[in-house]
Amino acid sequence: MATDFIWGVVPVLLACLIASWTAPRFAVADRADDRRKPRLVWLVPFGFILLTAGFKIYDPYNTLFFDGKWLPHAAHLAIRILFCIYFFLILFCVGQSGLILTRKTGLLLTLAPSEEIAICALLGSSVLRFAMFLIGFFSSYAWPALLTLATAALLIGTPRFVLLLRSSLTASMRYWNGETNSTEKIVVAAIIGALLSAVLAVSIGKFLYPNGTGDYFSHYLPYYKEVARTGSIWPNEVWYHFFISKGFGDVFFAVVLSDLLGPLAVSQAMFVLGLVIVYAMTKRAFDDRIAAFSTAAIVAAGFIWTFEQRIGLAYWAEFAKQHVITSVLFMGCVWTSWLQLHMKKLQTWGWTIVSISIYCGLVLARPQFFVLIAVFLSLMTVYAWVSQRGRCVAMYLAILLAGAGAVGAMLALNYSITGLAEVTPFRTFWRHADQAHFATWVSPFLMLLLDLGSSPDLGSIAMPNLSQFKLVSLLSAVFRIDRAAPVFALWAVPFLIVAASGLLLLRSGASRLPLPGGLRSSTAALTCMFVASVLVFFSVNQIGSIFRLYTFCIFPVVIFALLPFVVVRSAFREAGWARAVTGLALGAISIAAVPSAVKQIPPQQRSAYSSFAVGLSSMKDAYAGQNAVWEEGLAIVKVAGPDVAVWSSQITGQFCVAPGCNFETFFSYSMGPDWHVIMFDDPAHARAALERAGLNHFAIDTSKPFFDLLPYSPLFAPDHIRDHLALEWTNGTVYLLTWPGPGTRPLPPDFTAAYLKSMQAAMTFADFPGMYDDLRDVYVKWKADPHWPIALDLGRPRPRGWQ
Repeated sequence: MATDFIWGVVPVLLACLIASWTAPRFAVADRADDRRKPRLVWLVPFGFILLTAGFKIYDPYNTLFFDGKWLPHAAHLAIRILFCIYFFLILFCVGQSGLILTRKTGLLLTLAPSEEIAICALLGSSVLRFAMFLIGFFSSYAWPALLTLATAALLIGTPRFVLLLRSSLTASMRYWNGETNSTEKIVVAAIIGALLSAVLAVSIGKFLYPNGTGDYFSHYLPYYKEVARTGSIWPNEVWYHFFISKGFGDVFFAVVLSDLLGPLAVSQAMFVLGLVIVYAMTKRAFDDRIAAFSTAAIVAAGFIWTFEQRIGLAYWAEFAKQHVITSVLFMGCVWTSWLQLHMKKLQTWGWTIVSISIYCGLVLARPQFFVLIAVFLSLMTVYAWVSQRGRCVAMYLAILLAGAGAVGAMLALNYSITGLAEVTPFRTFWRHADQAHFATWVSPFLMLLLDLGSSPDLGSIAMPNLSQFKLVSLLSAVFRIDRAAPVFALWAVPFLIVAASGLLLLRSGASRLPLPGGLRSSTAALTCMFVASVLVFFSVNQIGSIFRLYTFCIFPVVIFALLPFVVVRSAFREAGWARAVTGLALGAISIAAVPSAVKQIPPQQRSAYSSFAVGLSSMKDAYAGQNAVWEEGLAIVKVAGPDVAVWSSQITGQFCVAPGCNFETFFSYSMGPDWHVIMFDDPAHARAALERAGLNHFAIDTSKPFFDLLPYSPLFAPDHIRDHLALEWTNGTVYLLTWPGPGTRPLPPDFTAAYLKSMQAAMTFADFPGMYDDLRDVYVKWKADPHWPIALDLGRPRPRGWQ
């Protein structure tokens, strides 16, 4: 009950009080004060310089990681919030710089303030991503260079942002003052309160709280750290993230100018942008402010707890990763494509340039999205042709052609640098790889291991294997249909009231007004988006990846669920009591959505979120709750030294993201181009290859499965490991090994039995001995006659892989 009151009622009361107190004062403010505002605007870039300088000098992630003091922790939270606000403003300013080029088309004259803010932020995200892409290839991710870029953008765009923000607030206050219906005011305050409450809940749990899961700690974060350290996006030891993450320049921008929690700020800014887009689209499409606010509020509530447990697909919409960013970008693409239908002739080409930039920015971030883009634009082209919008047909085809060119350029660039165009789907691209070129960076034998470890149809262009899931639960989870649950909450009473009101009005013969002009076209655009998602889902056999990728489905699903309310409110605009009933229903749904979502969070997790948000726990405490502060790992760092590379067997249990930790693991790191030498050659050559790769320390946790082929290599084989490696440190279950020398001692007698037990435990995941034998035979043949390409013996039975 207390949770319901705090998250449901309190924000409503605050919104109503603030609006009632602010509206009269804001509307009658002395306009003479505006003369001083331009001077104050110039302080904004100066504030950002001070903020980033504070991050650079103090380095709060490393300085405060273990610090439990309240004041420094609270200050860190405050500057992270401030940086996120600045980041959103920078996106707007960069985009505003791009829109200046199209201003002569009259583009801006047709946009409401919220629409211009959203389109500038979308465009700015893409432009920043392209700029960072080029800067990264010149290895120039230097703090002064990126600060100069940000400051220049702020100087150009901040005055326009202030003007738009003031215009939007003024219009809202006039709406509040001019609204004579007190019921309408209560509804508006309730929905805005619910929206703010949902944003706060998401911010506490996903932005302020240091979040992450296993593959973020082992894959993404190490790549971000390496890029920030080198200032370059050229290939590095976290090998396949060159194909996955090199296009996310906005994340690198945030990491370099703030700290390693920067990715959370980027996702938070994009999450807010997604809500602005949803509001702007539904406001124009429905011509209904209440419906627009309620859509944004329910979408925001859908992000509060994103953990799927009915069929085991687990986390989605993790702010530490990139799925929220790409989802908002795709929703932005759909929105801009829909707006294209309503542009005047003189504005069409300027808008097309903007749309192409946004689409290509998404392709740069995730080339795989082009498949969705191609299907969506094809469907929109058909709709535009049927609707006799010839210009839009040409524009959609132009965007599709530009997207295809961007994908082709990305694949060609990848191929020229690494010899491999992409790793998803890896079998398709590996068949056409230049293995000789690839071998100068990563061992091709590692790609053969990936082939053996994956089922033959994984990632293939084929129907997904649906037999392992309950179909209804799977589709509900993948397409986020469960996010429409708030509409049918409260025993579906609000929904039934609205439906009954519509039927009564129809039977009474009440006069009906035409539906808003944008309602049909927006519904068509969202339908094209959803149909494209369905077609792609049933064409690719990779359910887990698709599930996380399809975060964007939350937007059309919520809008579709609210369509009955919108239709009743629009069709019976003259019936005042009908609009009051539907407004109250939307208010009740919006208010109930937030506490309902908050209560889904496990109590222990809620406690962790709130403790961190008020400064009662440290980053170490937060990460320890996510198994990301491996205590034995911290002890190993003290022995081996900070930031010294340590190869770790620990994949399925604990991670270490504390300052100084540098644990390399099987799934993320390549061991250099000589992985095959390390695995299959004699111990002397294997040791030399490891030393060339900078790997001289090996952490083996015998209490956990050793998920790797390394234990089967001649150098690490249980029968001979004592002959080649010595003990540097142990706590009885975790052993730090290195080459024999001063300060080391022989492995203890009980090590071998524990080592064998760890190898045996890994057999529950995959047939590692079988995979090793297959690859060793390929290596023996290759060593006798070294040449590329290499391939697996297709005549042999496939060993059991891990996925």
